Amino acid sequence: MMPNRIYANTRTCFISMCCIFLSVGCIYTSCSRTGDKVSTSLAQVEELLWHHPDSALSILKSIPNPELLVNQEQADYALLLTLTQYRCNIPIPSDSLINIAAHYYNKKNNLNKKGEIYYIKGAIAQESFNDIPQALTAYKKAESLIPQIKNKQFVSRIYSSLGFINNKAHHYQLAKEYYKKALRINSQIGNINSKISNFINLSSIYYHLNQVDSTDWCINQLIQIADSTLDLRLKAKAYHNIAIRKRSEAKYEEAEKYFLQALRISTPASFPYKTLVSLGKLYGVTNRKEEAEQLLRKALRTADLSSQASVYDYLYKEAIAAENYQKATEYAVQYIAITDSIQSRNLYKEVLGIQKEYDRMELLYQNSELKNRWLFTVIITIFVLLGIAYGFRRYKKKMQMKTGSLKQEISLLQERLLQEKAFFESKNNLFEGQRRALQSRLHTDTTLQKNEQEILENQINRLAVEQAQSQKTYREQTEALLQRINALEQKNKESEGIGNQFKLLYGTDTPLLNPTDIKALQTAQQLIQNLTYLPCTDRSLLMHWLNLSRNGFAVELERTYPLLKEHYLDICYFTALGLSIDEIAQVLDVNMRTIERYMSQICIEIKFPQHGKKGFLAFINAQLSLK
Repeated sequence: MMPNRIYANTRTCFISMCCIFLSVGCIYTSCSRTGDKVSTSLAQVEELLWHHPDSALSILKSIPNPELLVNQEQADYALLLTLTQYRCNIPIPSDSLINIAAHYYNKKNNLNKKGEIYYIKGAIAQESFNDIPQALTAYKKAESLIPQIKNKQFVSRIYSSLGFINNKAHHYQLAKEYYKKALRINSQIGNINSKISNFINLSSIYYHLNQVDSTDWCINQLIQIADSTLDLRLKAKAYHNIAIRKRSEAKYEEAEKYFLQALRISTPASFPYKTLVSLGKLYGVTNRKEEAEQLLRKALRTADLSSQASVYDYLYKEAIAAENYQKATEYAVQYIAITDSIQSRNLYKEVLGIQKEYDRMELLYQNSELKNRWLFTVIITIFVLLGIAYGFRRYKKKMQMKTGSLKQEISLLQERLLQEKAFFESKNNLFEGQRRALQSRLHTDTTLQKNEQEILENQINRLAVEQAQSQKTYREQTEALLQRINALEQKNKESEGIGNQFKLLYGTDTPLLNPTDIKALQTAQQLIQNLTYLPCTDRSLLMHWLNLSRNGFAVELERTYPLLKEHYLDICYFTALGLSIDEIAQVLDVNMRTIERYMSQICIEIKFPQHGKKGFLAFINAQLSLK
């Protein structure tokens, strides 16, 4: 009995476990299928909501138990339901539903969805609550996320909404830019309805800005694509705008045709009373007074008070023109009553009182703000000037140290250059003496044997090779030193900057100049600016200026090279003053090749290791660097 009972209990437990596992599997499978079905439905809604919002709303309503959705499915459902209701013109009492999606995607930091949510929040604030400041803030946040938004429909509507708000605020230039951006996106994605809406708004803005060609371009685009839309209300609006433009161009027959087309396709639910008013005024312009009055009286059925006021204003002016003062008085009374009603509806007195109080408080605030700004500006200016002065002193000290260091290094290199020159000359003289002694012995000693003569010739050749090698080594070392000196000199000029130019053109750091200094300065300026030079009168003044501004350049040049000819000295002076080869040629009235030849001859005469133009410029830079 005992084994049978144990066996029965074991079998019962096994069957119970199997039932539990089967139940869990069924529940899991059911949930998975439900989740897949929800995801599929949400994807269908995303595809349909822009062009078929009614179908999208039906799919959303068919999702069972939406309150049980969690995480991303819950967020997407809330976002799509809010947007679909907005697209179907269903009033949205609050933004609590969209806040569910906002809370989820803020945690995930999904910038794409955050941009979509900001657009929807702006639309709700604008359409449901007429809160334009809040709507504008949301649209601007959405605009900042446009690079991350994947769906171009959202992008175009963000730009269109910003254009609409700025247009209503009479910011026409900004509205125009936003509508143009929206039009560009809608052209890319092929959204005909949105393109028509953009052209309608742009034509109105261009008309306000008096940009006739652009207005006509928009109207022509509307004429081409208006028939492509199935939205009768939008098509009627397009026809209305085309007719308004044709009327302004005095093309009355075309204007009447488009006005009638707009009225013909309109539905009673969205009857365009503004089109009726515009057509009535057109008939008045074309002397069809009875038809005009019939249409205008019919237009008075509209609930739009501004349209009623426009009708009575027109009828009043027509009665005055016809000298029917009784009717004119009646129309004037009606016009005044309607405008009073408009003011009453807009709480005119309350708004005016609030505005006056706001203007008074704003004026007080601006005066206080202005005083604070002036005080803040003065304080900031003082600190900036102090900072600039301190920074300038530090910079000046640093540049002086840097310039001194560069000049010291240049001086050391010049000393080394002179040492190399002295060493080369002594060594070259030694080679030359030995070679001459051997040659003299070779030619004068008749007792030498043939083998001894060959030995002497070999020695002479060896000395010539060594001498040539020594000259080559000296030339390479000299060129390297000169290149280093030139590089340091250029660096020194860059560090001194404007100061060097000032010293070159206007003198030294000493601000007080005697009459001779002033005359020398004028001579240097005349030479630089006009390229005129009279050696008999200008040479001494130019030398004086170079001695003053270039650390005794002229005196040192004459002392070191007393045998240089005067026209050679002039070329050295002109180069030290900063004239180019072409300018020197103009001053001396010769060609550039002649000046380059003179420069090469100067290098040969002073036995400078480099020849030609480059060698001469290196020589002048070396002289300018001397203390």
